Amino acid sequence: MEKKFLTYDQQIEKLQSEKQLTISDVPTAIHTLEHISYYSLIGGYKNLFKHKPSGKYLYGVTFEEIVAFYYFDEELRTLFLKYILHVERHLKSLISYH
Repeated sequence: MEKKFLTYDQQIEKLQSEKQLTISDVPTAIHTLEHISYYSLIGGYKNLFKHKPSGKYLYGVTFEEIVAFYYFDEELRTLFLKYILHVERHLKSLISYH
């Protein structure tokens, strides 16, 4: 299924009217979408905040909460990657010595 191109204004409108997502600061939301992208942000985290049968966001969920969760997840992934690389390096050393 091919996705239709939407401008930033159309993306905001879709989130507010079709998905019932609360967006308190539209210019900041547009700026965020310019840097993160709609599908990375909304596509990646929508299931955590949506009512599955209706496809709409749970009452009171805000765009800012989804953005905060995105950045939290990014920091967590970065932290895990750092330590996974340490473990990988240690295992390579042990295997090569053996």
